[in-house]
Amino acid sequence: SAAQLLTGGVGNSAYRQVINTIDTFDPSNIGSGHFRVGATFDPGEEGTFASLDMSLRGNSVNATAGAMAYGVLLEQGGNFFRVLFGQTLNGAGFEALGATDLVASDFAALDGGLLDLSDSGSLVSIGVIVQNGTFGAPNAPSVNEGGFDNWTATVHTAELPEPSALALFALGLIGVGVAARRRRGSL
Repeated sequence: SAAQLLTGGVGNSAYRQVINTIDTFDPSNIGSGHFRVGATFDPGEEGTFASLDMSLRGNSVNATAGAMAYGVLLEQGGNFFRVLFGQTLNGAGFEALGATDLVASDFAALDGGLLDLSDSGSLVSIGVIVQNGTFGAPNAPSVNEGGFDNWTATVHTAELPEPSALALFALGLIGVGVAARRRRGSL
């Protein structure tokens, strides 16, 4: 099971608390996703997704498995895709984690489906995934508590030249072609 509390800690040290519980003696793992309302990207309106940068501070305060992994979670059309980018060791306190220049091929499908981040793709929700496991040494139940704060995500779109820049480029090519034709004619 996975649970989240809107805030862990107190005062200025408040954060999104995550509690992942694995209740089996079989080697296994669990992940919980956290989406922020409004953290979306619409390739059809905003342009082709080129890359994503994400950063956060994560911690692991009480982990039987010893660590919690953090990453990006995307949802598109009811399918989920993730990439993990760091982990925090139990008791180490908050650590800065992040990744830059993540591209569509970095994301693995969790439940099938194809991630389409082209300008014909549908709306994408952007979130955080917190994951841990028994790592081959099951200890039922495995209760892992941690959390994150200071989450930022930035989507970079494919830059298309402005129409005026394309027109200037085309005129330049025409000029080069005319100059080359004149040189050939004067030889």
